[in-house]
Amino acid sequence: MHIGFRTSGGGRGEFELVGRHGNTAAAELAGWSLQWDIPGIGECETGIWANPGDSGKPRLRSKIPNERPQVGLQMAAILLLPLPVRERKSLGATEPVLRYQSYFLTRIGFKRDSIFDETGKRIVVKPSYIWAENRIGREIIYFDHRWERVQKLHDIYMVQQQFGDVLSVLQKHQDSLQKRNVFRSTVSQAEKVNKVLQEMGDAVPVLEKMFGMTPEEFPILEIEEIEEDDVEMRIASTSIMRMARARPQSARNFSVAVRDAWRHACAFCGLELPGCIGRLDSGVDGAHILPWAEHGIDDIRNGICLCKLHHWAFDQAILTLHFEDQKYVVKPSPLMGAYDVATQTELMSVTGPIPEGRLPSRRHERPNPHYINELNSAIDVAKLKL
Repeated sequence: MHIGFRTSGGGRGEFELVGRHGNTAAAELAGWSLQWDIPGIGECETGIWANPGDSGKPRLRSKIPNERPQVGLQMAAILLLPLPVRERKSLGATEPVLRYQSYFLTRIGFKRDSIFDETGKRIVVKPSYIWAENRIGREIIYFDHRWERVQKLHDIYMVQQQFGDVLSVLQKHQDSLQKRNVFRSTVSQAEKVNKVLQEMGDAVPVLEKMFGMTPEEFPILEIEEIEEDDVEMRIASTSIMRMARARPQSARNFSVAVRDAWRHACAFCGLELPGCIGRLDSGVDGAHILPWAEHGIDDIRNGICLCKLHHWAFDQAILTLHFEDQKYVVKPSPLMGAYDVATQTELMSVTGPIPEGRLPSRRHERPNPHYINELNSAIDVAKLKL
């Protein structure tokens, strides 16, 4: 289950509960209240509940008269993100995505151990990740990693008093969280932090640089931490893991071995792009089937050679690989429907069994069906939908 942001035309959007948590469907949670469980702080009141109203959908609305607590604003305030907007017309079209009042928070994931208290009719959300989007892109923020950075900034004001106003608002932000009343105090203090550093963009990296701090560059969210029904995030996380930079020399050896085994030809389309004189690298990639960052498998049988187009389509689960009747088969997923007819036609042209002559000649260098099945199980191909 997760919280999703739904927009209508150019107007304001609303947050609602989406999907399932175990056997519990979002639609069954009407009337339940929402709380955040923040590490080191505890359960915090949000002033929000699932109130379907006339829509019949579990939309998250204020349960307090004359209060307008907003889910995205609260989460941004907790994590000291630049404060977001709710209207599409206000969206920015810049990089980075995180700019003050120019992006949406479109999705908040739940950890598997979030609490669904039927007796008290409350959802105690342990946040897993957040999607931030503007007109041109998306940034995924892992909650625990970002929260750890915020906590370090909270701690540093004790020894860095020379930074004056900045540290004062940091201290007040920390104090507001200790009150466990996110919708009244924390949002107000986050607004002050944003105003102090508004022209600099995202406050957290600016402050880290100011204090000489170096955060972990590539936080990893394990597939097991993502709820089973949250297929989109499983795909996104798998793709991010494949791109992680912190890899040993064995990764280079793996890539070379995979491309050599496949004779520098794309497994999906057969395009051959070997290196040429003066260029050591070929034009195809030695791609991992199971992401290296999660599984650490540089076994050649966890590899497949792909051109840039089909590497992208495979990473995004638009094209999926299967092992059926002793054959390697390329299939389209429902995500194919998001593209125009010409693009679909191009991608569909490579579906079907991979010809025997295109496979590595040595059978011990061909993809291990176990790895293929494990990947498809992790992203749950059967549940993919637009």
